[in-house]
This record gives sequence, structure tokens and C-alpha cells, in this order.
Amino acid sequence: MIHTLLITSDYLWIPVSPEQNQEKISFLAGDKRIYEFMIPVSKIENSDHVYPAAFYCPLPVKAWKNRELTITGSFSEAFIKAVKQSDDLPTEVLSVAPTGKSQSDASPEVFPLVHFAAPGWINDPNGLFYKDGLWHLYFQYNPFDTRWQNMSWGHAVSHDLLHWTQHPSVLFPDGTGSMFSGSCLPLSDELLSFFYTSAGDATDWGKESHSTFTQRVALSTDSGETLVKTSAIELIDEIDSDNPHNLILSEIAPGNRDPKVYRDDINGGFYMVLFLEKNDYAVLHSEGNDITGWKLTQRLSMAPGWECPDLRQLPSPKGKKWFFWTSDGFYHTGSFDGHCFRKYSETPKRAYLNSLAYAGQSFQIYSPGIRPEESSVDKDDSFYDRVVFIHWLRTSNREHSFTGIMGIPRELYLDSDDTLHMSPVKEWTDALRLVSPDAETFSESSDAGIKSSSKEKKSSWSISHEAPLELDITEIEDAISVNVFGLNIDYCSGSHLLRVEKGNADFHEDHKDITVPDPEPCTDIIFPEAPKDIRIIIDRGIVEVSANSDSLNAFFEVDIYELKGTVNIYGSCSSKLYIIAK
Repeated sequence: MIHTLLITSDYLWIPVSPEQNQEKISFLAGDKRIYEFMIPVSKIENSDHVYPAAFYCPLPVKAWKNRELTITGSFSEAFIKAVKQSDDLPTEVLSVAPTGKSQSDASPEVFPLVHFAAPGWINDPNGLFYKDGLWHLYFQYNPFDTRWQNMSWGHAVSHDLLHWTQHPSVLFPDGTGSMFSGSCLPLSDELLSFFYTSAGDATDWGKESHSTFTQRVALSTDSGETLVKTSAIELIDEIDSDNPHNLILSEIAPGNRDPKVYRDDINGGFYMVLFLEKNDYAVLHSEGNDITGWKLTQRLSMAPGWECPDLRQLPSPKGKKWFFWTSDGFYHTGSFDGHCFRKYSETPKRAYLNSLAYAGQSFQIYSPGIRPEESSVDKDDSFYDRVVFIHWLRTSNREHSFTGIMGIPRELYLDSDDTLHMSPVKEWTDALRLVSPDAETFSESSDAGIKSSSKEKKSSWSISHEAPLELDITEIEDAISVNVFGLNIDYCSGSHLLRVEKGNADFHEDHKDITVPDPEPCTDIIFPEAPKDIRIIIDRGIVEVSANSDSLNAFFEVDIYELKGTVNIYGSCSSKLYIIAK
């Protein structure tokens, strides 16, 4: 079908019916293709002949106002009638109707309260930066479906790292391919640079152009609200969607991707760390103020690490140390001279005890005249000395209109043994409010079925209003059982095993080919040693567990979306329960 319409507003609202058969739909201005996506198109209409949309994707079209756009593809009359124009962003999102039910019977979507999620599919965090009081989170995004496809860059902002507001998406696929992961480098108060990978063979459009995996740059002069695919600010008004003039690095190895760029305060200029292939990475350098003249200075193997590197300094008791991070949570400490990274050990450490978390990245914290690298390591309370980090959690979210969420932002630091700690950010701990227990009792044996050799304590709390929770457990002497709103979390002191009883095993089934598969079932983890403390964070659909001052970390998807009721803990331990104050 071919449909032409006059653009009168800032956005085209494209109806999304998740999990339906995908059709290639193109958007043209005259004979010039400006967008092309694989969009699920439903063949079903309800009794009122209304297209069954769970939500709408707002497609920016302000640049073509008062011009005609042509939409081509295999879609129904009901689909095109459901397309709307508006100067506003859509707000209503419905859950995906259960099998056998009409989408018109679906209820409003229930998102996590403090874990960022967006309608559609999200994965890797990208382009993270802080500027002028706002934290900016960009992310790999398919705004048209709850399945991976159409890799674009979504955008959200937050004042406190806990409550996020989604803004319009900023990068969409073009003739060079899909928009894969990358990073942000603030250049000045007025200019931000964003480095990303164009995945040439990930789209038909890219294949037509015979594109490969290349590294490219986009610039922003409005604090990251719009990104223009150009390497020169004077070309901002001359962008060609088939072939934008923003190439900064041709393909080094098939599939090379995920550029992370920093200023080089050792030599001047900039350095980039880039994933190449298999377990190989590259370090590249660009001289002076040039963000386009990259030269390879090192090729190194970080087995079994894969994808999404980060290379920066972290605070430690011995001063700042260089730290190389990979997507599965494997990391090395070492030395770095701006051109080459040298590992202190060939054996990596790992921050995660299971594999739900992935592709974490750190924020660039920008202030006029001050860069994070220049702040003193002795100023532990220095805002600019923080290393704030967020990762993607690979949740399935069945029968919801979103797939994937972001973890609670964490602050990274090393201890005296160069072990990484990932503690919830200060904004999280500042928002915690202690909840007094309804009752505390002692008994010789557990009514939860846990064998204990010492006197056992039971603590109970009642939560009447929905709120995210944190349960802190210390002085652990034996087995522990926690019940949160009907969800059981058990710790066995003999085996050091922790089990989330209703944990969702979909991830294990859907990701058997990942780099580091979990042992079945993926609802269990085994601590390498008896934990001295355990922190449990609970939000809608997710449980985050960390131990030993947040050096051991695991994440579990759960089917709990109402955060109120009773919380009980049984065992020989001390415990405190907190809620996040709104």
C-alpha cells in the first residue's frame, strides 16, 4: 500500500501492536527515503474496526512540516487510519493482551517504579552524561516492538537517577545501518559529541548501500535533545539520510562496535576503546582537538570478555587505578599511558554472579572548566570524582508492553585488593526511609522450614502503599528465609546458595548461546564465600541482590508487580527494611 499525507505536526504517532508479523515500512519525502523500519502489523481489528495498538511510537517529522510524506509497505487500511499527528508525545501505554484476548481488553501498563523501562524493547545503555543538573540516559531502542529490531537511540533524563522521564528518540537507522551502541563526550558548554556504531548489515537499507560496521559521530548543540549526524558543526543543515558525512573510522574487523571515548589527560587529545571481534579490543588515539583522526595504538585480548568496553580510572584506597570493563562483568585493573593498557593479571575478575545484567557503562560528568579526571581522589565527597554506572537487565517481561529494564544506578570503586564494588548511588541511599517492624519474635526452630543451630529471629513489616524496598541483612549466622509479598528468597549457609523461588527462568531458556551461560536453574546463585552482609532491592518485576559491601551482585526477574503487603524474614541475623520515599 502507498499512502501520502501532509505533515502538520512535530510527530507522527505510529501504532504499535507488539509480537505481530513484521513488515518493512518506508517513509519518503519526495523520492528521498528518510526512515525505514520493520514494524509489527496486526491483521486483527476489534468489533469497532479499530486497530489494536498497545502504544504509539512518536516519529519526529518536524523537519518536513508543510510537506507531503509518503508511507509505503504492506499494511492495512486500519493501520494507516490509526496513524496520528501531534505536537505532543503519547502518554498512554497498554499491556500486551494475554493469548486469546483482544487488545481492547488490555489494562494500563504497569512499569517498574525506579528501574527505567520504555514501551518497546531496550538494551545497552549509551551516551551517558551529566550536565546542568540532569543525568542523560540514551539506550539501544526498538520503539516499534517488544522484540529486538530497528536499533535506534532512545533518550531519558533524570534529576535524581531514580525517576526518569522519557524524551524523544534521537538516532534512527539510515543508509549506513542500524544505530548500535556508543558514548558521549562533552566538548564544551555548547557542544556535545556522540560516538556510535553504524551496523551496516543489520538492515535492508544498509545492505543496499553495501555498508559495513563503521564508527560515526553525531553532534548536539541543545544539551542532547537532538543529535545531528555530522562531524562538522557547519554541516548541521546538510544531512543526507542515505550517507551522512560523519564517518570517523572505517571497519577494522567484522562487527567492530561500541566506541567509548574520553579525553586523554596524559598526552592531550582523545582515546577510544573499541570492541573488535571474538575477545579482542582496540585502543585508538586522536590528537589535539580532532575527534575524527583515529589511529590504532593497541590491539589486545580480554578473554572471555565480549562487547561494550569501558576504560577509565576508578577510586581506590591506593589512589586512582585504571580499570578495563567488558559487557558480561569481567574486568581487569592495570596501567594505561593513553595509548596502551597493560593488565596486572591475565585472569579477570567478574562483578556478577549471574548473567541477567549486561553492557553496563559509566557516565561522563561534565562541569564548565572541570573534568572528572582533574578532581582529587582524596575528596571522597567530590561530585565530580564519582563514577556512576548503569547496566541493562535482560528481562523478558511477558505480556507487558516493554522488554528489558535498566538496573539501579551504582557507584564504582575498588578496594585494597582491586576488587570492584558496585554500591547504589548516593541518591538512592538518601531517599531510603526506615520502616519499623510490626513485630519481632524469637524461637528455637524456624516455621519456614529452615534448620538453624541457634536461636532464630522473625521480623515482620506491613507495607500499605506501593514503594520500592531495600532489605539490609547483617550479622548472618545461619540460614535465612525472606518472604516479600509472597516471593520467597532463601539463603542456605552450608552451601552459600541463594534461591529466588519465583524467579523467571525465561532468560536462561532464551539466552543459551550467551557468552557466559548460567547453570540451570538461573534462579539460583552460589556465593563464593559466606556473605557478611546481603542487600536486597525489590521493584516491580525485579530483585537485585548484592553482598559483601556490594562486591558480589546478582539480578533476578520476578513476576511481582504490586509492591504492598507483608514482608517477613526468618533466621539468625539482623535486618532493616527501608522504602524509597517518593
